[in-house]
Amino acid sequence: MNKKRNIIGVLGLPLNKKGEFLVTYRQDSKPEVHNKWQVAGGKMEFGETAPETVMRELKEELGVSSRIVCKYPILESQTWDFKERQVHVLLITYIVDIGDQTITLNEEANAYKWVTSKTLDVNNSLRATLPILTDAEQLVRDFALVSKLG
Repeated sequence: MNKKRNIIGVLGLPLNKKGEFLVTYRQDSKPEVHNKWQVAGGKMEFGETAPETVMRELKEELGVSSRIVCKYPILESQTWDFKERQVHVLLITYIVDIGDQTITLNEEANAYKWVTSKTLDVNNSLRATLPILTDAEQLVRDFALVSKLG
């Protein structure tokens, strides 16, 4: 395995008034990431800003419009080993408000739920999910983000 790839992923973590975050249950052809809880989002396209990417991705994956409620993103860097290549991913996660919109999942996920770091099924989640939730909970406390929801 000598193929290596860098990816910038931008994720949107919807926050509700109970202080819970929305995660989705991933559907993927790669068994390493299939049927795992994750934060919704995807790859940054050439020329996009991170906020543009998160808004596009949440529209595509959840069918919702979003508003960033914390200008400070959560950064997580990981390397993943797949059969055909190694991937180094920089994940940029924004805490967002989606209000009470109806969520319509696309083919990338077949379920969603609202969780905290304590209620997340850690054994059945992508490994970046828990650290992102933990950091998000700290930002919610530090900046009183629940009070900034529409």
